[in-house]
Amino acid sequence: MVKLIYHGCINLIKLPNLSEAGTELIKFLEPEYQELEDPPCCGSLLFHTDEEGARKNCNEVYDWLKKNNVTELATICAGCYNYFVTFYPQYIPEFDVKINHISQFLSKPEYMQKLVLKYPGDEKIKITYHDPCHMKNARIPIFEEPRVILSNIKNVDLVPLEFERELSTCCGAGAGVYSSFKEVSNFTTVDIFRQVKKSRAKILITPCSFCYVSFKKLEVEKKTRFKIFKFEEFINKLKKGEVIE
Repeated sequence: MVKLIYHGCINLIKLPNLSEAGTELIKFLEPEYQELEDPPCCGSLLFHTDEEGARKNCNEVYDWLKKNNVTELATICAGCYNYFVTFYPQYIPEFDVKINHISQFLSKPEYMQKLVLKYPGDEKIKITYHDPCHMKNARIPIFEEPRVILSNIKNVDLVPLEFERELSTCCGAGAGVYSSFKEVSNFTTVDIFRQVKKSRAKILITPCSFCYVSFKKLEVEKKTRFKIFKFEEFINKLKKGEVIE
C-alpha cells in the first residue's frame, strides 16, 4: 500500500518551492509518504469544459492510482482536493482512495503534538486566513483544520476577515475568470486586500495555489503592507525557525 504526496500541476510547474515545503512537512510527520514520477493531472479544469473528457480522465487517473497501489493521498493543491473528493466519486462509484488536503493531514492530533510552532519575536502578530472556493465548495468542505493549526502557533493572533468560511470572497483566479475578465478578477482580489487591511493583520495566508498566484500578482502593484504566504510555506518556515520575510 502506497501513501502518495500529490502536488498538483500548478505547484509542480509554477510553485516548485511551495511543493518542496509541503513535501518536507508531510515526510517529517510521516516518512512513508512517497512521491511517484510523472503523476497524471487530476483533470479539474476539464469538468468546466468537457464533461466526457473529465469522466475519461478520472478513470485513467484512478487506474494509475490502483496500478501504483495508492491507498492514501495527501494533496498540496486545494483544486486537486476539491476534484478528488467531489467529482471522482460521481464518475467512479467504487473510488476508494483516501484523500487528505495537507491542512487536514497536519491537523491530526498526533502531528499537532509533533509540530511545535512559534512565530519569531517577543510580540504577538496578527494573521488572517482566506477560505478558497475549492475548499469551501468541496463535497467535504474544509474550514476548521487550517484554523486549528494557525491558532495553535505561539505568538500568533488569528483574526477573521470580513467575509470568511462559506461567505468568503472568491479571489477571481479560477474557472477562466482571470483569462477572460481580468478586471473582474483583479477587483475581487483587491476587495480581499481591503478586508485584510481592515482586519489589521500583518500576514495573509491561503491554502490554495490559485489564490496565492492571484494575490501575489497584485502584491507589488497595490503596495500591500501585509505579507502573503501559502499555508504550507508559512508552517514550514516556522518549523525550521526561519525569519519570516
